[in-house]
Amino acid sequence: RTLIEERAALIERMQQFEQSASNPNRLFGSSFQLLQEEKFRKTAYPNLIKLEAAIDEALLAWHVLTGDPFILNGIEWRVQYEEEKAGRWIN
Repeated sequence: RTLIEERAALIERMQQFEQSASNPNRLFGSSFQLLQEEKFRKTAYPNLIKLEAAIDEALLAWHVLTGDPFILNGIEWRVQYEEEKAGRWIN
């Protein structure tokens, strides 16, 4: 799996987590589930930052190597990526 795919999957899991974590009924469930939620909450954002740092390095390496921007699905990916980061739902 590519870094871009890993990032997209992590963001999707984070969004799903936020939806499920907003359900107050989960507080009456298993304490194991709450522990798993806390573990995910503590690691998800730092993992996202690490993935994005690796993507930044890879994009720079691509540009240095080729002299061209990285194009994905016909779009200059860095532009889309920076817009996503600027409009991120989590800070």
